[in-house]
Amino acid sequence: MPVSISVGPPVVTINQGSTFMVTAEDGQILAESDQGVFADDTRFVNHYAVFANGQPWELLTSSTVTYYAARFHLTNPPFDTEDGPVNGGTLALSLLRSVADGIHEDIDVTNHSRSPVRFNLEIALRAAEFAALSAETARPGKYYIGRRLPAVFAAAGLEPLGFRTQSIDRQAPLDQPLESFLQSYLKRLAERVGSNLADSFADELARRIDPDHPDYLPRQPHFTLTWVNVLAWGRLSPP
Repeated sequence: MPVSISVGPPVVTINQGSTFMVTAEDGQILAESDQGVFADDTRFVNHYAVFANGQPWELLTSSTVTYYAARFHLTNPPFDTEDGPVNGGTLALSLLRSVADGIHEDIDVTNHSRSPVRFNLEIALRAAEFAALSAETARPGKYYIGRRLPAVFAAAGLEPLGFRTQSIDRQAPLDQPLESFLQSYLKRLAERVGSNLADSFADELARRIDPDHPDYLPRQPHFTLTWVNVLAWGRLSPP
């Protein structure tokens, strides 16, 4: 009597106690799959992906290092930047991921070319936002300019004098003005990125920003918010 044997797609699994993470070979958690981050039989993350200017990285090799850690080596496909095109294979991305009390990930990017490369390294939600902004402007990177203000000042002929980052932390329960502001921000974000997200991820985002849904993010008991302000100042360089 013939026996039918089906083999699912290859996965990489790491675990520590009751916490474990199951991903595709390239380290991504594919939408609409059984992959994810699990703890005590509950799945906490069901989609995870890393992009370079909106393009997915290409797998070179991956393997588990120990039962609780895995390493992934990837390279970039060709993509365009504000400074010009970047050839495939120019960059190397290494992910070292481990499970302890949570998930820890070290991300290393290596440039194999002789010229500087400036690009946006994004996870899924940021990648969807970047894709939406790219449809609106030829220079989507300008929306993330806060990270590189000193370099922008120098390129504009200004002498960078100072750079400061201010971090503001809040924890649930939020006061009404802050929750109203956050709700408005999340609504605008969802409208911008929705069409660029996988269906399952878009559905989860919709639940998380719906104030009438029990999964509404700002009212979760251990919700924390960190808001980062970036300030840079400079002056015209002397002639």
